[in-house]
Amino acid sequence: LDDGTALTSGRVPIITTNGRLTDDADMTFATDTLTVTKLSAPTSVSSPSIISTGIVRLKNYTVATLPAGTQGDTAFVTDATSPTYLGALTGGGAVVTPVFYNGTAWVSY
Repeated sequence: LDDGTALTSGRVPIITTNGRLTDDADMTFATDTLTVTKLSAPTSVSSPSIISTGIVRLKNYTVATLPAGTQGDTAFVTDATSPTYLGALTGGGAVVTPVFYNGTAWVSY
């Protein structure tokens, strides 16, 4: 009901299929109780994965603006100078390359 009380049985008006209000009719409501428990958010995921059927877009940086990373982070830089596979990055160039944080430093791949 609008006032927040539960209606378990009683007489209520019925609207017919043509939209007209008829006389009150008996109606009984189920009295089962629904219990809702709030679950806490998980603090970690044991097997994370991303499966995409579309484009995955990485964030772009310059070498100098790469953030503090967490091992496994990926992005791309727009100003690498002669990047080598898993090599240290030097900025100031014109090469666009994907980068990976290996736990110690950002490297190209």
